[in-house]
Amino acid sequence: MNKKFDLLARSVRGELYTDLIFREVFASSACLYRLLPQAVLIPKDEQDIIEAVKFCQQEKISLTARGAGSGTAGQAIGEGIILNFTGFLNRILELNLEEQSVWVEPGVIYARLNQALQPYGLFFPPDPSSGDYCTIGGMLANNSSGAHSLFYGSSQDYILELELVLSDGSLILAREDGIEILQKNSSLPEQISKEIPELFQKFQKEIQEDQPRVKNSSGYLIWKAISSGKVNFARLFAGSEGTLGIITKAKLRLERIPQSKIPGLFYFADLESASRAVGELKKFSPLALEIMDHHLLKLVSDFHPGLKSFFDSKARAVLLFEASGEDEAQARQRLIQANEQVLEKSKLAYKSILAGNQKESDQLWQTRKSASPILYRLGRGLVRFIEDIVIPPEHLPEGIRRLEKIFQEFNTFAPILGHAGEGNLHLNPSLNPWDKNDRKKMQEIAEQVYQMVLELGGSISGENG
Repeated sequence: MNKKFDLLARSVRGELYTDLIFREVFASSACLYRLLPQAVLIPKDEQDIIEAVKFCQQEKISLTARGAGSGTAGQAIGEGIILNFTGFLNRILELNLEEQSVWVEPGVIYARLNQALQPYGLFFPPDPSSGDYCTIGGMLANNSSGAHSLFYGSSQDYILELELVLSDGSLILAREDGIEILQKNSSLPEQISKEIPELFQKFQKEIQEDQPRVKNSSGYLIWKAISSGKVNFARLFAGSEGTLGIITKAKLRLERIPQSKIPGLFYFADLESASRAVGELKKFSPLALEIMDHHLLKLVSDFHPGLKSFFDSKARAVLLFEASGEDEAQARQRLIQANEQVLEKSKLAYKSILAGNQKESDQLWQTRKSASPILYRLGRGLVRFIEDIVIPPEHLPEGIRRLEKIFQEFNTFAPILGHAGEGNLHLNPSLNPWDKNDRKKMQEIAEQVYQMVLELGGSISGENG
């Protein structure tokens, strides 16, 4: 044990590690970067977190909250102390069926939560592609969403209350109507309660004018935290990536599992036709509307031979459309209408596969859900550095044309996948970040892509921060 951390080790109930091997494990995540922390703390309760905050204030070192490390923008790594929530603070605490809400600790795995809720016909809707292993704390801190955010929104929309540790070590309960101080360490909680509403009131005109018109995860997400001039303090912390407070418990709103949902896969001869079809298909209120280009289709086909029957060598892109309804007949009718629109009326798609049973539904979704894990596995070949842009859906055809031109100019390509209904694209250009010339290309590509996105009224990050 490093002597510097002796005091902290004696004051916490959890586990504190300073050995090099353990620190190396937490020096990287699903991002491009690597930062070796000084220590890793696995807290047992909120008091451990309070002690860690006080210690880091005293020692002037950083404190980074971490769930599964699945964030792609570097939020889960730091050079000070890493707080790993998956070890102990990973319980589902209380389910209220009448209220349709649940209290959880931040280390609860998303998939485990929904598995526990399923017998009650309830679920927590935000569904990132890392859902099998990402944690609720990370999802709230990052305002995570996923394939169904077109219909259900993001994590911020489902926050009812949050218990948090502030930067002074105070423990608070943030609610829709204000802050309750549970354990005070300074005047900071009172300052927040008083000054934040005043600040928002003073700059309400500028805040309204600057509100993003597209899905956005860049900066603090204050717009949904303001309603009728009042501040929703619980929602204020969503998307702040641990910089405003560290979540110790969360009360979440739940939804009823849809009675019926049926996916269909539409095939297109070119990317432009697929992007033009997005506007046509949104008219039918899909639960999800996902895009994959031919590069990605080939990767999925190579990694999952059992899915080859769902791929067509002529397809340059596919759209996965999921219809819902109060019963199977209504859901299928919507799917059939969407199919007629893009195949027969607008003639944008040349072929489709409509799921006829649950097995086919699962297989169609597997074509999309398997994409992100494959990209993770490929490592150096495809690089995640502009992989979360948002282009307004009405400008998606132009945006994809300009993306393809940029990649051609730099003699590379990037598999395209993402949430087409919101224009949220995940791009992983084929480059080698260990190569000096490719690193220069990365900078230039990023600048050109971001400039294009902003010119079209989009966002440089829709989900990942």
